[in-house]
Amino acid sequence: MAAPKKSTSVPPDKLRLYEKLIAGTPGIDSKANLGAAYTAVNGNMYSMISKYGVVGIRLPEPDRSAFLEKYHAAIFRADPAWPPNKEYVAVPDDLLQNTAALRPYLKASYRYALTLRPKAAAKPKAAAKPKATPKPKPTAKPKAAAKPKEAAKPKEGAAKKAATKSKEGAAKKRS
Repeated sequence: MAAPKKSTSVPPDKLRLYEKLIAGTPGIDSKANLGAAYTAVNGNMYSMISKYGVVGIRLPEPDRSAFLEKYHAAIFRADPAWPPNKEYVAVPDDLLQNTAALRPYLKASYRYALTLRPKAAAKPKAAAKPKATPKPKPTAKPKAAAKPKEAAKPKEGAAKKAATKSKEGAAKKRS
């Protein structure tokens, strides 16, 4: 049983065409993340459809240059505000409808992705460690009776300094 598909924000008509392309290419499965669909092998993406409905296919040189020239295509941008994805070509809308013409490029993209270094799989999160139980506090020894505190005595020098300051202040007022 196939896993339920995640919802995307891709225009439905473009998404259907992209899914038709992928379904018609044996051995390729699509995924969805962040509101768009994509294909990946060994952790390397090799095609995607942006939330704007633009399909990008990752191609090696010289296939990329030939595609750009033959179809008057552009380098793919997942979002107009983002920098271009230099290894991806943007599939023109009319070509997206022609899955037979586009399929060889998707296969070439898949083969190219297989040559890339595999990306490390996400490490599974470690199981939560049980919290350590607090160590019991040692039993307290009975305290000895506290000595009564003596009243604080003013320092002898403090009174002398206060008297000197008041004399200096009085002298300044007179002058």
